[in-house]
Amino acid sequence: MSTRTARSREDRVLVQDGRRHHRKTYSRTEFRIGLACLAVLGAVVGWVVWMGAHPDPALFEAPIIGEGADLPGGLAPAAPAPADRGPLPEELAVAGWTEGVPSAFGYDNLYEKINGREGYYKQFGFEMLHFVSLVSDADPQTIVDIELYVLDSPDNARGAAAGERPADAVTETVGADTNTLYRNALYLTRGDLYIRAIGSDESPAVTAQLEKIRDAFPAAAAGAEIPWSQQLFAGELGLDPGSIS
Repeated sequence: MSTRTARSREDRVLVQDGRRHHRKTYSRTEFRIGLACLAVLGAVVGWVVWMGAHPDPALFEAPIIGEGADLPGGLAPAAPAPADRGPLPEELAVAGWTEGVPSAFGYDNLYEKINGREGYYKQFGFEMLHFVSLVSDADPQTIVDIELYVLDSPDNARGAAAGERPADAVTETVGADTNTLYRNALYLTRGDLYIRAIGSDESPAVTAQLEKIRDAFPAAAAGAEIPWSQQLFAGELGLDPGSIS
């Protein structure tokens, strides 16, 4: 054995014999089993390819379930859940407008609707937000969004409205409630409710829809208790009630 070969074997740690094949014969049984496995795998691949090219038409057929039909197993089709309108009145849209699907947001998911502004309403005792959009049939780009906030007290409702009304807007008082119609926006307070409606533009059509919304929320009945702050500042001092919170 040459010195080079001996040194090469010494450098190997695990397999010092290198690539030498020690098995001089092989089993014919193993060879036949290997061929059989390859044949089975080939058959499986061929079946998958054939089934992909010839799908069963029954797999694409779905029964049409009409009104009053029964599902398999005696189950009836589930009816869609009614929308939660909350205090939103019916028929808010004027003729030529269509109401969208109402939605509601609670204390924990208010951010989904008004992310970045939720803290403002929560400081006024926020409990629930009911939302709905009204869309003009003649121009789908003309929209009025209604946000109805349920707060924990009438005082907080008036405070939330006072913080969002424009400074130069004129506010009307009806008992303990307030109405503010300013350009393309409407701000109402009805007890512990604060209603804000914003139109997409300043047009006669939007104004008519805002007036309809205002009239859909009846103001406080005559003789309702008026907060002492309104009695003092609006009644005695003649200040704009919209600036009183």
